Amino acid sequence: MKKNLLVSSLLVLAMLLGLLSGCGTQNTEPSVTDTTVSATDAAVSMAEPSEAPEPATSAPEESMVEASVEEAPEVLGPEAYYASEELTEISLMFQFPAFFQGFFPEGWGGSDWWTAFGEKTNTHWNLQEVSNLAWQENVNLLCASGDLPDTVCNLGSVYNGGIAAAMRDEQVVDISGLVEEYAPHYFEKLSADEYTLKCAMTDDGKMGNMYPLLKEPFPVTSGLWIRQDWLDELNMEIPTTPDELFDTLVAFRDTFGATTGFYQQIRANTNQAAVEAEGIWNAFGRPNFYLDEEGTIQYGPMQDYFYDYIGFLQKLAKEGLFLTSDMTDQRSNELFATGSIGLEGDSPDNVESYIILLSEEEQQRCKLVPMAALGAPTEFAPNTTYISSDAGGMISISGNCQHPEVVLKALDYLFTDEGFILSSFGIEGEGFTYNDAGEPELTELVLNNPNGIPARAAMGYFLNPGIPGLIDYTRSQVVWDDVQRSSIEIWNSAYTGDSMTVSVDSLTLTQEEQDEIMGSLSDMVTYASEWINGVIFSGNELTDASIAEFQQTMRDTMHVEEILKVYNDAYERFEHRSFAQ
Repeated sequence: MKKNLLVSSLLVLAMLLGLLSGCGTQNTEPSVTDTTVSATDAAVSMAEPSEAPEPATSAPEESMVEASVEEAPEVLGPEAYYASEELTEISLMFQFPAFFQGFFPEGWGGSDWWTAFGEKTNTHWNLQEVSNLAWQENVNLLCASGDLPDTVCNLGSVYNGGIAAAMRDEQVVDISGLVEEYAPHYFEKLSADEYTLKCAMTDDGKMGNMYPLLKEPFPVTSGLWIRQDWLDELNMEIPTTPDELFDTLVAFRDTFGATTGFYQQIRANTNQAAVEAEGIWNAFGRPNFYLDEEGTIQYGPMQDYFYDYIGFLQKLAKEGLFLTSDMTDQRSNELFATGSIGLEGDSPDNVESYIILLSEEEQQRCKLVPMAALGAPTEFAPNTTYISSDAGGMISISGNCQHPEVVLKALDYLFTDEGFILSSFGIEGEGFTYNDAGEPELTELVLNNPNGIPARAAMGYFLNPGIPGLIDYTRSQVVWDDVQRSSIEIWNSAYTGDSMTVSVDSLTLTQEEQDEIMGSLSDMVTYASEWINGVIFSGNELTDASIAEFQQTMRDTMHVEEILKVYNDAYERFEHRSFAQ
């Protein structure tokens, strides 16, 4: 199940993945599937352009001409969005979620979406499809061999030193000098928000990625769901404090056999140095890196409140009421189907997928409702950025590409008014239809696929499959019921603002800084993770003496203070980022 951890916890991931996955460090052959897509197999049916007014039968009077301030709307022809006069071949190393692979055995290149996109831009996209599980190895092998295709999805997440290092090593192109000219629609939307623009560049104003952007971003779009039907039978209210949650989970276990209670998925290789229990940490304090009241980056496990937090999780775990797993979605599905879970975190889109796992009798009984994070509202909210981390993937243009301007012009189409429809809703008659109000609505093929394809998977096939484009995040909400719609407001009520948050995964370290801390960072993550999990799940003692020993080791051996200094220096540079070409 999807767990959208708050973006501030991603710093360790962004830095550590670079350490572990430098280009050229693997020796196995890449397993890449080549899928070519014809740009002429099918046509996209988009909204009809406005018609020009009929020509006047006689010349207007001069005064009328002078008074006229409106021009006839431009009628765009079929070549209006061509990225080049000649059909251009563009190769793309495309990342797909392994969990969805079984639904599309022919590959993502078989979608008519690519055909429609290619015809509109006069491009032909050749996909090299690689699952997220094999992504790191394959990207690094192609970097080492110098054989990267024209474009690559999410390269910076696995390149040693991130996207800044990839540009420095000339693996990818700096598009900052091209983007205003060749992707003006994209740049207009990107630069409309100062924080979003800063997140899209490095400290020296370079841009190595083109990002998917949201029309209307939500700070929190995933959260806790609790069994309201069980609460009703027990005559209990939705818990709002840690003590109330403990009592609720005990009652769920003793009455309904919910032996797991609260399930929290921690995916493999996320390198979280602290367990970030969704909706629970709010009652205590940030469990990972965060920005304090003075504008300084701090580390949660070094703060006093953190030990109360993991002490509470230890209390749940001792009663068998808290389980984390790095298993795939199947593990949590099995637990929910057997009635072992009473509290879970996910997006509103996936609620129905839980309920159908139950027996017919239980389906009629089960009622999942959104639950606000524990404790009083916290000022630690995600910084609102228009960059989407969910609806699509970033793309880098490799140094091997002979026509970066064509790539930018083609992708820029997906940020135009017309291209937005293709990006967010797909092809008319397939992915969407227009309602009586003239608004696009997703079809049953996407939302309730007759072949049992989940909506999330169908949206990644029939709509924008995961490349930069303008995305309407609310597009799937038309089928939400009142309970699902209420979730966004409930979850966001737990956050008062974004003044004390930073998207630390957007920080850029210099080569000297990387050399200084990367070894220590890896060791610190390992040590902190083992100590924290030992307390929670192995029952290791949590006393003043054990805490003091942990903190001393973090300072003297793991160099946490040196790591924080580097991050704070990087954050100061981030605050002064500017785009000037």
